[in-house]
Amino acid sequence: MDGLVWASTGSYPLYRFEDAGEYQYHVEVPQRLPAKPVKVSATSSLGGQSRAITPTAWPNATPPPRPTGYQKDFIDAYLTPTDIRARIQRLGRQYDDLVDVIDLPRRTQGYRRTAAAYLGDPAAAAVVVESVKFGDQAMNGVQVRTVDPGRANRPLGATYRDRVLTVSLATDAGGNDFNFQRKNLVNHCTGAARDPALRNSWGVDINRNYTVGSYFDGYVGGSPNCLRPRAGSRSPARRSTSRSTSWTAPAASSGPSPPNAAR
Repeated sequence: MDGLVWASTGSYPLYRFEDAGEYQYHVEVPQRLPAKPVKVSATSSLGGQSRAITPTAWPNATPPPRPTGYQKDFIDAYLTPTDIRARIQRLGRQYDDLVDVIDLPRRTQGYRRTAAAYLGDPAAAAVVVESVKFGDQAMNGVQVRTVDPGRANRPLGATYRDRVLTVSLATDAGGNDFNFQRKNLVNHCTGAARDPALRNSWGVDINRNYTVGSYFDGYVGGSPNCLRPRAGSRSPARRSTSRSTSWTAPAASSGPSPPNAAR
């Protein structure tokens, strides 16, 4: 039942309020009614009903005239922690006969927290960035960007200069960014899926193209759809990358690879 229905019928539900798991009372914020109520009663979902009473006007429904010099509208916008601190200091100076500003013995963090963000897709692979200071501690306006190092076998790295944090992504032996690029560029789509407009969705997620733990043998996570982020190709170990990776395990355990073996 929404507010429009309440306004047309003059009735609305009360909600059970509990504190620490213990029932306190039923309550609802004031609601708009179609007219001044003549009788008020409460009905229980279990069938009980209170006696109907005649409501009285709210005490001092018409406030008295404001005295000369009365001030109002002190809060006219959302105040940040920095704004609130400045406002308190100003009120202390402006009304020193009414306001005492007292520093408490233990400082708190206040109504704030450090900034945090993902660079990438948390469901696949991402870099998590979190500031070590609060915004009002000279961290407002700091930017974060990622760059491709352009070389193979590079570790994840970061530099901070001129209020810009630059994250250099790690790469594998082929120079691929394995923090974000889970799909190769092989297009095995057919029909309408070969539309060049879909080229950014082509490719196979190599992590989903092995002979164990793929959707081919019933595992959840891969997809037969060539445009999906977790596309697993048309059969297990179909891609050269997954085949080569699988080859390295027995090759490493049996000693040096032959001279003509692919690497």
